[in-house]
Amino acid sequence: MDFALSDEQVMLEDAARTALTRSADMAAVRSALRAGQRLEAAWQALAQGGLLGILAPEKPGGAGLGWLEAALLAEAVGHGAVPVPVVDQLVATAILAASGASVNALLASAIAGDTSIALAAAEAGGWEPARFAIDLTDRGLTGTKRQVAFAAQADYLLVIGQDFAALAERDPRRVTLSPRVGIDGMIPLFTAQFEASPAQRLTVDKSSLMAAQSGAMVLIAASALGAASAAIERTIGYTTDRRQFGQPLSAFQAVRHDLADQVALLESARSLLWYAATLLDEADASAARVARIAKAHITEAAVTVIRRCVVLHGAIGFSWECDLQIWLKHAMMCWARYGTPHALRSAVAAGDIAAQAA
Repeated sequence: MDFALSDEQVMLEDAARTALTRSADMAAVRSALRAGQRLEAAWQALAQGGLLGILAPEKPGGAGLGWLEAALLAEAVGHGAVPVPVVDQLVATAILAASGASVNALLASAIAGDTSIALAAAEAGGWEPARFAIDLTDRGLTGTKRQVAFAAQADYLLVIGQDFAALAERDPRRVTLSPRVGIDGMIPLFTAQFEASPAQRLTVDKSSLMAAQSGAMVLIAASALGAASAAIERTIGYTTDRRQFGQPLSAFQAVRHDLADQVALLESARSLLWYAATLLDEADASAARVARIAKAHITEAAVTVIRRCVVLHGAIGFSWECDLQIWLKHAMMCWARYGTPHALRSAVAAGDIAAQAA
């Protein structure tokens, strides 16, 4: 069995990294972070390359690919520390694609990058749909969603309930958005308050919603993995160039062993990421459980690796002027978003995931 990426997947990964490298250097990234907004040049580059339609079928303009290819894109975004709502947009297109032809016009607009859709999933009880309290009646949506990423720049909010998904326009007369202070400048967060807000119920089944929720976890893990990969690459370069006692830092055995340990940790995490994404693509019965296990392990590994990279940089690694801090904060946000490792493992151990998927 061949566990390597196909030639087409390698080409997609290269195309994503090239598009982001050309449109999002670190100066542009830092400028977008200060503004608390998405990096428009990078967003347009991804849209023009057709990368926002990876999970959408070909008829409305998508690529008709799967979660593994989407994970490669999310990893590239994390690697470049690019503030764009790729995870939300990809998951939203997957949900819209499962909702039938009635939303094809909106789906095509989302694929083209002309319409931005923010996912409204988390509530006070966490990220698992079984604990959601938001309600959709004939009067509209009522309830509160937390940690809605890039909500202020979205055209629509895609609201996930216990057994439904609904689209609500981002209209300040209908939805109240309150900014929240987050550790990660790559992902500006908001609380969304709905009070009988008009919304369109999507005709999507529970299994498709569960798959999308699991897919979001895999993509967040991929983004954290990308951040950690960039950090280790930067650290290998730094320890090669930086000299102490007349020789490079990387010449010291303790440094080499530390770097080797971190690379080994990342490579095992990458294997788990590909496995989780492949199970989703195959609609395997264990996909939801493995997605949560993968998200827990990979985001933990990413935070661990980047923290070691900070230490290997010495004092400069702890300063905001060092790009490692951008990757570290992003990995820490990924660690918490869509469930902390403890919450995800507890849900798997308790059998909650199997019950929701049934």
